[in-house]
Amino acid sequence: MSGLLGDGAAAYAAGVRDDQERTRVERAGRRERVTKVSIAAARRNATRVNFGAAASVPAFLGAREIPVPLATLVDWIDWTPFFAAWEMRGAFPAILDDPRLGQSARSLYDDGRRLLDRIVAEKLLAARAVVGFWPAASVGDDIEVYGTGPAAVPGEAEPLAVVHTLRQQMEKTAGPSQRGPRGLRGAALARVARLPGRVRGHGRDRLRRAGPSFEAAGDDYHAIMSKALADRLAEAAAEWLHAEVRRKLWGYAPNEAAG
Repeated sequence: MSGLLGDGAAAYAAGVRDDQERTRVERAGRRERVTKVSIAAARRNATRVNFGAAASVPAFLGAREIPVPLATLVDWIDWTPFFAAWEMRGAFPAILDDPRLGQSARSLYDDGRRLLDRIVAEKLLAARAVVGFWPAASVGDDIEVYGTGPAAVPGEAEPLAVVHTLRQQMEKTAGPSQRGPRGLRGAALARVARLPGRVRGHGRDRLRRAGPSFEAAGDDYHAIMSKALADRLAEAAAEWLHAEVRRKLWGYAPNEAAG
């Protein structure tokens, strides 16, 4: 904002234009090296899959709230972003032995684990998740999502929502291979759309109010740490929920190793 104010606004705008021009030239050159087929050819080359009776069926249809055990999430935490929040760049656990950051990283990790143990023991935070399954069908390039009632027949009933996708047009090897976006491919092929679970960390204010408030006590260190741990638990809850869907709620990966 400071660059847009005063006499520097014109120079700032010129710099932005220069950056955009460099990006445009770079991307234009990149596109020239990629061979694309027509949209009609890509559609003809779409993957055709018929799972038939072998298709996995979810445990329920519609949306449900799934209880998330807080203690279970501890083993699902990715600690690398925890250190990044403190501007310590390095992968966990290797960062603990880093010649330059190792000592500080170990101290931070120990403090984080102590506060995490308190969060779990005193239930200072709560993780909640919602997951849903709906009948779905691919219609052209799009995916139509339907209701869960007996009249909600894919392809016949009015869809609840239409997920618009764009078929890839990059030239592929021989055979049907022009797919839609990876995140939605399974939904189209299985005829079931799994909406991502909404995972949120709750109780952060309660954590700050538990006992003497970190902010009120001027303890910025633990105030920041509580927020960083809440973020890590929310991400862990998302990973845990994904595994629950794969192994139990939908069960399309029952033999997958836990962890």
